[in-house]
Amino acid sequence: MTMWHIDNQCPQCGADTSLEETQRLFTCPFCRVKLYITVDDFFRYFLTPSACSVEDAVFIPYWRLKGMLFTYDGAAVRAKLIDVSHNATKLDFMPSSLGLRSQTLRLRFVSPETKGTFLEPARSHSEIISMQEEFTDEQSPPPLPEAAFIGESVSMIYSPVFTRNRVARDGILGEEIATLQEGTEKALTESGGEATGTMHFIPSLCPDCGWDMDGDPESVALTCGNCGSVWAASSNEFEKVPCYFLPGGDDGLWYLPFWKMAAEVGGIRLVSRADAVRFFNLPKAVRNEWEEIPFPWLAPAFKIHPELYMRVAERMTFISSMPDLKNDLPGKSFIYPITLPLKDAFETLRMILARSAASRRDMTSLFPSVSFTLKTAGLVYWPFHLSGTELIRPDRQLSIQVNALKWGKKI
Repeated sequence: MTMWHIDNQCPQCGADTSLEETQRLFTCPFCRVKLYITVDDFFRYFLTPSACSVEDAVFIPYWRLKGMLFTYDGAAVRAKLIDVSHNATKLDFMPSSLGLRSQTLRLRFVSPETKGTFLEPARSHSEIISMQEEFTDEQSPPPLPEAAFIGESVSMIYSPVFTRNRVARDGILGEEIATLQEGTEKALTESGGEATGTMHFIPSLCPDCGWDMDGDPESVALTCGNCGSVWAASSNEFEKVPCYFLPGGDDGLWYLPFWKMAAEVGGIRLVSRADAVRFFNLPKAVRNEWEEIPFPWLAPAFKIHPELYMRVAERMTFISSMPDLKNDLPGKSFIYPITLPLKDAFETLRMILARSAASRRDMTSLFPSVSFTLKTAGLVYWPFHLSGTELIRPDRQLSIQVNALKWGKKI
């Protein structure tokens, strides 16, 4: 998938730096400060105009959508990657997409101090996502249209234009885009407002012990190697996440993070492990004690290809029972970073349910009434053995290519 870069200044020393699109943990190469970057809603960027001044530019909003899209139409769950930009206004004279501009030109963060006129989006990003849904029969709508867009990088890119004598021109190249109708030029320049959007830079220090926390640039949660805690970033602070691990017994293991979720499922009975064996027709004989064992969902807390994501979630959730877990982080092993937030993993549960149900016909009739309410959640680090280029978990009949994990960080 394509990747672009953002020019930025270190908030502590003011040095000019550059960030990758998916980067959230920022380490200044000059003053060495380590900060986590968050926003209240979504990141906003702008292309710096070169054919006009920033003050004269009218900035047109484009949604940037990048992530994993799952759809269910009553027949099957389908998964694909999304990587698009789309005009967020209803101005017909503007291109529908930014094309390659976001990859070839440098971006900057929008802040309330950014000069220029900024138009408000007239289309929500949900509308743009709905345009990406593809079902098998395009002549008639599917009976059960359902979509989940996860692992997303939803952001907005503002592209500059300027007007001269009722002619809209590209703010980068100065080329004519369209001749505007009478009154449109004035409406265009007067319909916008000032730049909005505030970023928060949170010191990456453990709130419990003050230790410097660890994580990859793409991490959505950081780990503390001193006190063994895990912290997920919210809008302007860190929130502690319950953390467990399954002892592996060997050094050199890879510990992959999974979200362990207990959910109340409306519309069907799915409370205990015995309920799960019956509903999903698992190849197991129901034991009496399973009636009292809560049924947990396990979904990857890391980004991978969407088809592989579904397969991993199914194997981890349904193959065998949940073993005894220990609190804290595993030591002396490779701990893989957390790159998928809890809310995204939770949104996939309906898709996992639809894909794993024993009867497709029953699922079609039940699905509209099925709802999920999250009760409890935490992180579980599961040990995998490295064999060549694969990570192996025999008890889950599961293997994951190391390259699939590396590639997934760019989703």
